[in-house]
Amino acid sequence: LNTVLQAQAAPLSNVQMSSKVTLVFPRFVYRNLGMPLGFLWVAGVLEKAGVEVTFLDGTFLSREQVLERLCISKPLIVFFSLQSVFADETFKLVKEFKALNPNSKVIMGGPHPTLLPSETLSMEGVDIIVTKEAEATVQELVHAIENKEDLHNVQGIGFKDASKKNVF
Repeated sequence: LNTVLQAQAAPLSNVQMSSKVTLVFPRFVYRNLGMPLGFLWVAGVLEKAGVEVTFLDGTFLSREQVLERLCISKPLIVFFSLQSVFADETFKLVKEFKALNPNSKVIMGGPHPTLLPSETLSMEGVDIIVTKEAEATVQELVHAIENKEDLHNVQGIGFKDASKKNVF
């Protein structure tokens, strides 16, 4: 992706990250061939920071194919770009994936979690939401997850604390 995207992000504190992150654009319904440019920008920011990134586009894959690929690759983090029109199918996928991979962190970003943060975070299997612009937050968030740091210090997110209470 770096050859396609030239993200202007500097690595966080010059720390080289190595997490395995899979970005999923879950366009399983209302398919068209428009590129998810904002989400690809997020991929570029992560790759520039040294994160191993895989991108799965539901425009070209079924929900079952995405689930199969996620279960094979077992990423540390799965980040979904969520528009409300894709929410039902995406939440089904997340529930199935987390049942098989409970240690992976599931992050939701995009318009749906930005407009409906509490509802999105309360969905089964969702660990973290990113509100507003993900490229401003995702590098710090991946670093915090990878290093098991306190998420309270990451701006622009919501998450479930140890007692499963939503924190914004």
